[in-house]
Amino acid sequence: MTASLGVNRLGRWRLSILLGILACLIRELALPYIVAMAAFALYERRYRELVGWTAGAVLFCAAYAWHLSIASTLSRPGDHHSAGWLYFGGWPFVLETAKRNVALIHAPNVVIAAVVCLGIIGLAGYRDRLMSRAALILGGYIVSFLFIGRPDIPYWGLLYAPLLPIGVALSPLAVRDLIARSWAPRPAPRALIALERIWRETAARVSAALRNWAAPALRRLRVFGNLGRVRAGRDLE
Repeated sequence: MTASLGVNRLGRWRLSILLGILACLIRELALPYIVAMAAFALYERRYRELVGWTAGAVLFCAAYAWHLSIASTLSRPGDHHSAGWLYFGGWPFVLETAKRNVALIHAPNVVIAAVVCLGIIGLAGYRDRLMSRAALILGGYIVSFLFIGRPDIPYWGLLYAPLLPIGVALSPLAVRDLIARSWAPRPAPRALIALERIWRETAARVSAALRNWAAPALRRLRVFGNLGRVRAGRDLE
């Protein structure tokens, strides 16, 4: 699967699709990778590549359905059946799957947790079409393994563990950008700017209406005041 990502970066998407299908034939858990690649091809309007990934997914699903039909005929009463994948192993199971990376086999859980987090941050923060795909795949498998996977199958981490060193290598740049943006002055949200403009316009209109309404009354008061002063002057005379 990692090889498929690499050749896709070189523009050889046909070979990338072939490697993705081979990954699915080895383990059906690679199917979400094909779906993610098809989604990116659709987003980037690479329609020929989209057709290829879609055809690959359909081809694998057909082969897997054929495999299940044959396997169902071989099942006999009393045979051992899988206990299921839904186990809710949570973060401990994710750490166990991350140990499928050779560099993390004997590492303490604190180091593994830091590597996983930095790996996601590094891939997600690097603006590159390949790294965006890798970040989605890495994050998708990690989130899935919070709920899916029994304690006896941590080797599922081989699906994403090879991507962790790449993310860790890129993480200093992503962390730097996060720190710089957190300290940079943030512009006001557009909604607040719009509300402020509406408030100012409303206040100006209300003020103009009050002035128009009060102007005649003020003129009458001035006239009455002038008449009062005139009468007071006559009385003094």
